[in-house]
Amino acid sequence: MKAYVPVLLLGLLLSCEWDEPAPLRLRFDNQTGMSIRNLVFHAYQQEIFIPELPSKQTSDYHPAAVAFPRGYLKVEIEGEDYELFPVAYAQEVPLPSGDYTYCIRLADSQPHSLTMTLDNL
Repeated sequence: MKAYVPVLLLGLLLSCEWDEPAPLRLRFDNQTGMSIRNLVFHAYQQEIFIPELPSKQTSDYHPAAVAFPRGYLKVEIEGEDYELFPVAYAQEVPLPSGDYTYCIRLADSQPHSLTMTLDNL
């Protein structure tokens, strides 16, 4: 009887289905009213690059290992470079698995300034 216990345990382990963790995917929605070129977004230790994102268009999803609600963003709009720097990542919690859309807009209050919001929170 004791000889069957390891075989039974092995059979149970092999019959179990191991769920893969759900992916974290990011995309970008251009609400600037102008075409964006050379979009670079830093998702923790990963860089996402999108060569062109037309006005009022949303990019495809890009997989990310880790991402935060805010991040470094650099884009080119009508030949001008725009950068958005997060103030700090202190005490920020990484995004859980799922699909997220960062919405990019030009700031009304300051010329040559961007805003980026995470629409899924």
